[in-house]
Amino acid sequence: MKKCLRSWWIIILIQIVTGNLYAQKTFQIYKTETPPLIDGFVNDETWDHLSSIDTFLQREPMLGEPLSENTEVFVCFDSQFLYFGIKCYQPEETVFAKQMKFDESYYTDDRFAIILDTYSDHRTAYFIGINALGGREDAIIQGNSMNSSWNGLWKGKAQITSEGWEAEIALPFRSLSFDKKSDSWGLVMNRFITKKREWGSWPVANINASQFSIAETGMLKGLTGITHGVGIDFSPYFITGFDAKNGEKPEMKLNAGADLYYQIAPNLKAALSINTDFAET
Repeated sequence: MKKCLRSWWIIILIQIVTGNLYAQKTFQIYKTETPPLIDGFVNDETWDHLSSIDTFLQREPMLGEPLSENTEVFVCFDSQFLYFGIKCYQPEETVFAKQMKFDESYYTDDRFAIILDTYSDHRTAYFIGINALGGREDAIIQGNSMNSSWNGLWKGKAQITSEGWEAEIALPFRSLSFDKKSDSWGLVMNRFITKKREWGSWPVANINASQFSIAETGMLKGLTGITHGVGIDFSPYFITGFDAKNGEKPEMKLNAGADLYYQIAPNLKAALSINTDFAET
């Protein structure tokens, strides 16, 4: 009997160390009447009145230890957007980032990732990432795999400062699919510090889970009075240029169009491109 009890205690201790047994953390967020300007500087008055998430734990290299550099994340919302203000503290000269191309691989850059389990089902979620230069990436997570073909029309900016780097993100609710009857979403956040080869997570640090895992999430609570919309995003564009033919006067061309996206399901979005060419002599 005693041997059996000792075995159970060993199993429980292993689960605690690896993060398999945890009390789910809840973070209350509030609606704002003055949305922040998304410029990458987390200095708007909106952020001043909010408490932050700052308990990031290492997954690598020192499992379970606090992240060696401080991190603060502020969250609020209005009827249209969910806002994140992110402060990644570290010596300015150690900030490392190269990529700016959308949906490029940022694995060698200082970066921050947000995972939103909008149905709290631990199966499907949205992945939103930004690096220290403001390079953005997004995807749909299904289990432990990631599908980067999903592109949401969200805003994100970052700035390198004397204290490290900062970022601001605005996610439009109309681009997301979620349970209208629930005021809580699952949340996982990851910070990567390149020069220290550190990877920190909130709410838990489980070395056995992939970086896209949504098996263990914290909870954002308080999402009420938000606009669900119909899942349609509209992105117009205008491009000007000149078309020169042999021996003829160059013609100015205006290329105008739009991309229309419809969110069918969390992991399925239909796209329609409209393009019109105008020529003027």
